[in-house]
Amino acid sequence: MKLTTAASLLAFSTSSASAFAPSNHLLSSSSMARKEGTHVGPLNGFVKKIKKVLAPIVDVVIGDVFIGSEKTADWSRETELLIKEIPCANTQFLSISAGPQIFNRIVNNELGDATSLNSANVTAGWKKIDDQWEMDEETRGTEELFNLPGVWTNTILKNDDLTNNEAVPLRTVGGKEIMQSDITNSNVLFPMDDSDIVFADMAQAERVFKDLKLNAYSEGGGFPDTYNTDFNMQTDESFSRIFFHGMCAPLIMVQEEVTDPEHTKYGPHMVDLTHAADWKIREPDMFKKFGARIHFDENQMVSAIYDSDTEKLVLPGDSDWEAAKMQAKVTGVSICTVREHLAQTHLMVANDSSREVVLQLHPEHPIRRLLSIFTYNSVSVNQAAAGSLIHPRCTIHRALPLDYKDGVLPLFENARITSVAYQPFPDREIKNKALKNLTENDESGFPYYNEGCEYYEIARSMVREWLDKAGEEASDEYALAFYEAMRETTITQEYTLPEYSPENMVDLVTTIVWTVTGYHEIIGHVADYFDRPDKTGFRLTKKNPTTIDIQSSILGAIIGGTTAFPAPQLLAKFPNYIGVGDNVPAWEKDVWANFVYEMGLQAKKVQQNDRDRPSDFEFKYYDPSLFECSVSV
Repeated sequence: MKLTTAASLLAFSTSSASAFAPSNHLLSSSSMARKEGTHVGPLNGFVKKIKKVLAPIVDVVIGDVFIGSEKTADWSRETELLIKEIPCANTQFLSISAGPQIFNRIVNNELGDATSLNSANVTAGWKKIDDQWEMDEETRGTEELFNLPGVWTNTILKNDDLTNNEAVPLRTVGGKEIMQSDITNSNVLFPMDDSDIVFADMAQAERVFKDLKLNAYSEGGGFPDTYNTDFNMQTDESFSRIFFHGMCAPLIMVQEEVTDPEHTKYGPHMVDLTHAADWKIREPDMFKKFGARIHFDENQMVSAIYDSDTEKLVLPGDSDWEAAKMQAKVTGVSICTVREHLAQTHLMVANDSSREVVLQLHPEHPIRRLLSIFTYNSVSVNQAAAGSLIHPRCTIHRALPLDYKDGVLPLFENARITSVAYQPFPDREIKNKALKNLTENDESGFPYYNEGCEYYEIARSMVREWLDKAGEEASDEYALAFYEAMRETTITQEYTLPEYSPENMVDLVTTIVWTVTGYHEIIGHVADYFDRPDKTGFRLTKKNPTTIDIQSSILGAIIGGTTAFPAPQLLAKFPNYIGVGDNVPAWEKDVWANFVYEMGLQAKKVQQNDRDRPSDFEFKYYDPSLFECSVSV
């Protein structure tokens, strides 16, 4: 049997499993990878025998039929051989299909632009009867987004409001809707198989990424282009930029005062990530443990790194200095990607707010009118995230070196219990005196905080004016229900929303606006990090700890590619939404126009700051002209 398209493989996989899915739940089994030996769901001897039959068939179909077919006609022989060498059918399948799919979605602009937001489409959850809003059970449906046993459970709307988008099922098997991720995450069809093969050099990596269409979109691929320059992450200066002026800035922000004499001699700044060494590695002979302690001097330059895997303190000039820097980069970027970006931004702020604005606020309510912009398409993107970034054997689990039960789940638990996602950004304490001095005495020294606070205050002024214009509706029964529902989501987090007050409502709405726009820009701008395996990634091999292995680097690039889809920009008039529609107040246009004006001024200020900085680093992330209006990718 010869299958010639990715759809044929999925049809084959689904039909092969359909006989067993109703009784044994093979496709959605939450058991671990074949080498982990840990099973959460039932996997009896009969099913194990089925797996032994099906998994090799899938391996052959992808490795021997797909690779070399018209689907890979543009690949070089070099790329074919390298992808075949990865003993993971899931990675091979994604290598074939993901890049072209992402590129086509970018070309088709599936998420739309500012004109796509239309007041007439704000309908979910409610219906109007005799000029009174009543709940509409048919359009306010929710479902379980994920259930991480003993760690965290969350629900999500079934459909987006403004777009009505949803993650479309591939087909129904045994009465259950099956998504592509249910198949590709299946332990029966796509067991976990790891590889520690690395590229011969970066030239080879670039050739392979180009063949897979995982190169930059401007070069014909599906990976996002970056607006930064010279961010190579190789030099000590560029490495340090990751932590002070890049994705890992939140880690610098929460550092404690350095007091230990053994640590102070390396400088006043320290990021301690040694706790990550406790997360279990599924192939300890193949991959390094996570964990590092990174020291920086008074000039924000890396001065020493403790590697938790080798249990060694490494200094600049030591033979293993580059390996130590890679250990620190991989640990920091992996934590920030899963914790700050995925868990706290997508699954907490974006998901919980998008759900509660529909469940608690009728379509004409002023708070919903505002937040509908900032939750645009968040439901469908988080539905997709559940399949590819949360569940066992998902894409990010395969890219990471972690055991699921004793590695991935503890990381998600850490994300929940340490979350200060709803604390107003200017109120977050800076405990390290040297860092505090940077924010108070040198505006250019830590723009993550200074420019973050400036944008927060612009957003807060807009929110306060919006709620003032709303009058009594800003604190009516719907508004109070929304606030209380949001407060309930924070009960088990480090920062719990305080009891309702008008000012606390302003802070809650502002924090949602700030998080899904400005904060998401810095924490989610992965274009700088996963385009080359010598920059950073999700795991390091024992045999070559200075680069990311081929399998993990491809999966990392695919994850990065999914952020490349163009989305509606925030700095826009939204001509079919703001001030438009039945019973929509005219004041919306004035408040929004002033917000756009202030953001425009701030954009110019940020751009000028970047030009005027005496040091070499760039910091463009808090430029409002770069912001998207929501977590929609």
